[in-house]
Amino acid sequence: MKGARGMVMRLFIVVAFLVACTVASQAQSLTRAQRDSIVNVGVMLHDRGEFEKAIDVYQTILDQDPDDVMALYEIAYSYSAMNIPMKSIEYAERAVPNAEEPLKTHLRMMIANNLDAAGESDKALDVYRTIIEVQPNVPLVYFNMAVTYLVKGQTDSSLKMVERSIVLDPGHPGSRYVCMRNHIEKQNQVPALVMGAIMLALDPTGKRGAEVIQTMDQVALVSSQRRVDSSGQVGMNVNVRSKTDADSIWNVS
Repeated sequence: MKGARGMVMRLFIVVAFLVACTVASQAQSLTRAQRDSIVNVGVMLHDRGEFEKAIDVYQTILDQDPDDVMALYEIAYSYSAMNIPMKSIEYAERAVPNAEEPLKTHLRMMIANNLDAAGESDKALDVYRTIIEVQPNVPLVYFNMAVTYLVKGQTDSSLKMVERSIVLDPGHPGSRYVCMRNHIEKQNQVPALVMGAIMLALDPTGKRGAEVIQTMDQVALVSSQRRVDSSGQVGMNVNVRSKTDADSIWNVS
């Protein structure tokens, strides 16, 4: 049954792809609804990991209108997923002039992220700063800057950025993780422990959970365990090894 459903879905995507290409080739001018339908086919292919096929679909729109913002954005996104940063930047930059917010900010973030991926971290930081000048309250921009600064070994700047990200979006687990990593680099044990505990509380089943628990054990002299009860609820125990350790961790006099 599962295999049959997969075959039906593949057949549906192939048919949708052929219809999209036929519509694009026959129409003198695609309507917005037709373009959206073609984009939806490309998104389905992208989500299946068939990035090159997705790009071919989006390209049928650009053949009619080289400045279509959504097609340019989706192609840039697919190239980014393929880890081809310069091609992603090329299409994102073409889309920026005609894009409206919030898409314009997403495009600029994509440009900065791909510059960073291409080893151009200073240029990436410059783009992030230009975004902040126009949109000062987008938490993901500060988070991305924090990651870039952390990789560059500039922990003071990274902490400043990630703390701003946390203020704007307290529920973002990734910001807590980056904050923890910064405190580890600066050998600030207590803040590192606190950030690790908050991250586990926000995302107890996340892929970084085991790493955070191990880090808490090594850095903060605690033994941490996650548990899942019979109802599927996830909990966390932090067991201090001695009262002396507890006093030092929590600054108890």
